[in-house]
Amino acid sequence: MQLPDHHTHQARKSHILDIWNAPDTAKSHCTHMLHFSTAGLRNRPGQGTKTLVDVLQGTAGDAAYTSALINSGACILDWQLHEERLTSLSHCAADALPSALQQAIRRAARPLVLAAMQAWLADLRALPAMLVCVVQSAAPPLLLHVDVMIKPAPSPTLGRALKVVVLGGPRRLPGAKHTGWVRERAALERAQPPEADEVLLADEEGKLLEGLITNFAVIQGVLLTSLLCQR
Repeated sequence: MQLPDHHTHQARKSHILDIWNAPDTAKSHCTHMLHFSTAGLRNRPGQGTKTLVDVLQGTAGDAAYTSALINSGACILDWQLHEERLTSLSHCAADALPSALQQAIRRAARPLVLAAMQAWLADLRALPAMLVCVVQSAAPPLLLHVDVMIKPAPSPTLGRALKVVVLGGPRRLPGAKHTGWVRERAALERAQPPEADEVLLADEEGKLLEGLITNFAVIQGVLLTSLLCQR
């Protein structure tokens, strides 16, 4: 088992999505070409036990998504990174999305995410929390569906060493965060030994790529991230 030639993480200026500085129009933003959904914002009858993974697995096709932590200050750090994830399929898929639709995704996601955060806090829900934003798009014609869901953040595992197991190979679209992979990795999750905290993916040469949950590692003080697809 070898360490991969990963890309070294480059520091970037943080882009913070802050609910306290959100414009009043955040709740009403809409255009003729976009369909917004807040179906996951509050639990509907019979769906109170659904997890974020359940929602992602139930999304048809390869829909781009991002998951973000809403911290105790009601902020999402580095929002630009999450916007890039929502357009990541356009860089890796054969049927790349037009630039106009990529821009529409960015314009659509921000106000809906802010509206979801506002509604979560209005219900006096606890922070930190986990937010998932899913974008389904198609062109032509230009169609866009954005869905947001928020759940309480899981408690971190602290105070002990974590155990990992290498089971899977490279992802089909390694440079994109998409719902197809959530369904595809289900077999690896079923094969995960009870004592293992994480499943790692490796290439044919045995170089580690990423994990089912984690996508970075710190080795000798250097933050390494998994390789993206070739554009």
